[in-house]
Amino acid sequence: MGRQSSGFSPAALGRLGLSREMLGAVERLDLPHGLVDQARGPASMGSPPQGVPGAGLVWPQPSAAATEVDARSDVLRQLGVDLALQPAGGILHVMPQGAGSFQLRAALPDAPVYPPDGDGGVRIALRQLGRFVIESTDGVVLAVGWVESDALLLQPVYGWPAPPLEDWNVNTTDRAMQDIVARGRDTDAWQRTVLAGVLARLATPAAVDVRALMARGDVTALSRAFVGEPRGWARRLAPSAVDALEAHATRRARALGHDLADLFDTLSIEGFEASRSWEGLCYRRDDLEGIRVLLREGGAGHALERLLADADRTGRAVRGNLGDAVDATDERLRRVALGDPAAWWGSTAYHTHLF
Repeated sequence: MGRQSSGFSPAALGRLGLSREMLGAVERLDLPHGLVDQARGPASMGSPPQGVPGAGLVWPQPSAAATEVDARSDVLRQLGVDLALQPAGGILHVMPQGAGSFQLRAALPDAPVYPPDGDGGVRIALRQLGRFVIESTDGVVLAVGWVESDALLLQPVYGWPAPPLEDWNVNTTDRAMQDIVARGRDTDAWQRTVLAGVLARLATPAAVDVRALMARGDVTALSRAFVGEPRGWARRLAPSAVDALEAHATRRARALGHDLADLFDTLSIEGFEASRSWEGLCYRRDDLEGIRVLLREGGAGHALERLLADADRTGRAVRGNLGDAVDATDERLRRVALGDPAAWWGSTAYHTHLF
């Protein structure tokens, strides 16, 4: 994944209500040579849905029974969407994880969504795909994509402003947090917002002379002392930005729950592999805890909390079964464990109250 240019011009993004500042890094999925060209198919196979560009091309009716090959996309997987390819015919199968849902449509204003199949996914010929968007069922754009030569390219969309971490990092005296946040520079809006949540929850506040601030009437400094800059930033987000942040967070929470359930189901036969993946799952859960705190400051987050409650039931069960087989003990997770002894994702160096 890299910071290459998008396949969407500024004008094309503008027609979708997006801008370049909202885009994350591009993920490139190389396809078998010539696969895209196979998607033309015989002319008898149908026509594209009304309003979808490319009406001069044929529209194959792919078979659900055709052999599929998994095509892992990190961008989409963390949003609860999986990909598979049907090499015979050049068909892309976009499908939800578990009970999740999404919409896929051409990257044009008011373009109709591609009709889902029986499992809630979409099967579409790569040649027909062109530029497209993946969005939540209420229309929040989550990612954009396009086909380029023998590759499928995907780019996440973050519909909220990235927090000014560098300013906050200067204002904290917590060296450990300064180091953690410094590693997040030059990352996308999601990672920067995750780090804002880490600061909001886990940073040690600097000593403040409240009486002196009150005597000077320094309202801004008082607000920083009692609310904290990350929380204040979240309170100032526009409603549309809060909606976009929660849309991303809820999908990631559902994907986390899906992966935890998969891990629980394979504990008896893949105990070693399960322990190796544990730290990554802990970080993903803590990422979402910080986002939960920020969303509550913005007057939202209830849907995220419900999904996290479901994921946490599985997370506690997994940790209880893994016991001493897992090892996750860095400074961030240490602070999690000390701040919330019931957090299953906290440092394994501390006892956790699982039930």
